[in-house]
Amino acid sequence: MIARVHIDVLVDDIPAVEGVLPLHGLSILLSLEYEGGVTKKILFDTGPYSSVLLKNSETLGVELEPDIIFGSLHHFHHIGALRNSFPTTPRVLPPPPVARAGRPMSQLQGLSDVYVLVGDSYWNEQGLALKTPKGWLVVVGCSVHGLKRTFGARLLGLGRVWGLIGGLNISTRDVFNLAFVRRLAQRGLKLALPLHSTSMEARKTILERFNSYDFGYEVSGCGVQADIEF
Repeated sequence: MIARVHIDVLVDDIPAVEGVLPLHGLSILLSLEYEGGVTKKILFDTGPYSSVLLKNSETLGVELEPDIIFGSLHHFHHIGALRNSFPTTPRVLPPPPVARAGRPMSQLQGLSDVYVLVGDSYWNEQGLALKTPKGWLVVVGCSVHGLKRTFGARLLGLGRVWGLIGGLNISTRDVFNLAFVRRLAQRGLKLALPLHSTSMEARKTILERFNSYDFGYEVSGCGVQADIEF
């Protein structure tokens, strides 16, 4: 069982701290600590350029040695850095874009309580669902067709989604997807960290209305580092 997750947001459109380089894209290092003390590290997306990924990691004091790299979307700003970095690290990338691939949710290779969450998207976008004692902690990269359209059916089918992190593709004018986040909150969502593809105003709205976890930052973005204990 996952006992603790540490997150380091290494690439994002908006900076949360001084000194990091903001860039359109996403990369999150997930450090999973299991009961018994075993730790596994997942690099969720890489952002477009390895130079920015490595620079921000250095600025934040992060040792970037993941056990596995997970790509959410076949877009340059999500996995572009793989062109010239991490040549020997195992990778789990989405299949090439095809219509209606229909893949079932499956366990991520070699990692207990970590599942690949398949979106309803031509792009075959995929996220991660971590099974925790408090409920599911879901990490998504872009929500390329909007959160509800891309992952809505899967999220509702999971049961209680306790936490939601990543690219939600929401603006403050997007009442449709904001209403969906509200629905998740009514079903037990307590932790929300909106990142890539989410406007500054929407990030603030989601943090104020739907997040009960104190991350300690005025805005969510590149540079957020947090321990989530269960």
